[in-house]
Amino acid sequence: VAALPAGLSLVATRTCPNCKFAAAEMDAAGIAYEELLAEENVELAQRYRIMQAPTLLEVAADGSVDVVPGAASVFQRINAMKSQVTA
Repeated sequence: VAALPAGLSLVATRTCPNCKFAAAEMDAAGIAYEELLAEENVELAQRYRIMQAPTLLEVAADGSVDVVPGAASVFQRINAMKSQVTA
């Protein structure tokens, strides 16, 4: 599996309502991200030990990855980013 590009990736599943809400919140705030379906990226999910959706992957320019698992943590991070965008 190739390295993830720098930026945000939202790991979601097709049936997850929180995933759809997280994507909608990021779209509304103008936060750029790539949506990755866990079903189609099993190796990626295993590599980052993703056990719940949504999970946000924040990839730094140096390739390091910050894994933000679970709806509550993802929404906290989105809200923090929204306040930075509007500040």
